[in-house]
Amino acid sequence: MIIAFDFDGTLKRVPGETDRKEAAFWLDIMDRFTLQGWQVIVCTMRRGHYMDQQELMNYGITCPIVYAGKGSGNWKREACKEAGYRV
Repeated sequence: MIIAFDFDGTLKRVPGETDRKEAAFWLDIMDRFTLQGWQVIVCTMRRGHYMDQQELMNYGITCPIVYAGKGSGNWKREACKEAGYRV
C-alpha cells in the first residue's frame, strides 16, 4: 500500500519555521508506516525548485517527493499517478 503525506499545512504547519519536535513526530509516523510495509511518499503543491528541495531535505524527509505544482491544474492525485504512484 502507498500512503502520501502533504507537506505545507500537514507535516509543516508553521510556514518559514522548522519545529524539530513536530518534525520528529511526523518522521516517526512515516517510519512506522514504512516498517509495516507501506510505501511512504510526500506530495506537495510546491514546484520543486532548489529551495523547495532544500527545505524538505532539511526537514529530514528521505522518502520520494512528488511536486504537484509544476503544471497548472495538476492536482496531487494526478501528479502522483503521473509519477507512477497509485494513491
